[in-house]
Amino acid sequence: MHGWMMSITLFLSQNDLSVRLDYNQPWNSPHNAQVYAVSIPAFQIQEMDLGRTRNGYGITIYMGNPNLLHRNQTVRIREISKGTSHTWLAGEAAGNYQPWGYPFNWRSLGTKLCDGPNSFGQPAWGGGHLLRADGNVTFISDQASPRILQTLAKAPPVATPDQTAVPDRRFTIGSYSWKHIELQSDPQDKQQYMVRVLRSPAGRPLKIFFYATKRFTPEELEYPKLNIAVLRFKTHIGPQTEIASTLKDTTLAKETTPAQFQASVKLLQKIQQQLPRRETSH
Repeated sequence: MHGWMMSITLFLSQNDLSVRLDYNQPWNSPHNAQVYAVSIPAFQIQEMDLGRTRNGYGITIYMGNPNLLHRNQTVRIREISKGTSHTWLAGEAAGNYQPWGYPFNWRSLGTKLCDGPNSFGQPAWGGGHLLRADGNVTFISDQASPRILQTLAKAPPVATPDQTAVPDRRFTIGSYSWKHIELQSDPQDKQQYMVRVLRSPAGRPLKIFFYATKRFTPEELEYPKLNIAVLRFKTHIGPQTEIASTLKDTTLAKETTPAQFQASVKLLQKIQQQLPRRETSH
């Protein structure tokens, strides 16, 4: 349900993401939207802002070796029989970028770099970088012999077509953004409530997710690394959602005053009126 890139966030500056992730829910569940919405600089090229997908997911420019990183499989070092220095692990995609949380972030190396959006490399560079399994990075020209790429692509272990099959899917990418709005509640309560609103490049609301999270004490806030704010998904508010009755079924109704509750309802109704009749996909 989750891709290989989530596994390596533990070794990046985003190591709190795995704590916030609900592994019992699919990657594209509303429960995990606040995790996979994060744009991770290490998964992109510096000064190249890819934006997000139309569903608000952060993007990666990197794709993996399907023989090593396909789903539901673990490849051990001893299985890389040609040696880690002769086996590629990942590289920069030329196009058709995907969310970094997508479980199918791999593609065939092909026989030429910069050969269309489904290949590897960056045309402006005249080639691309490949990360080898030993951790070294090599730049390969788009004029390199096809035999070089074929040799790398065929380095064992070689997965089966069923293991490396991917859905036929393309993601719409643009300047989509999330807006975080806190709802009124008692500052002394143990929980605080908020909504995250996905906005289109033109600023129009596209999705509304309602969350609750623990309210930290001033003492706890002194140690932010030990007190990670985990947003607990409560409900999704669509264009036809009856907001007042939906919120009454949550703890918000019990932990806020009637005036605070009504203020939250009115705020969400105002945003809801701007939602498209049909919500976005991909």
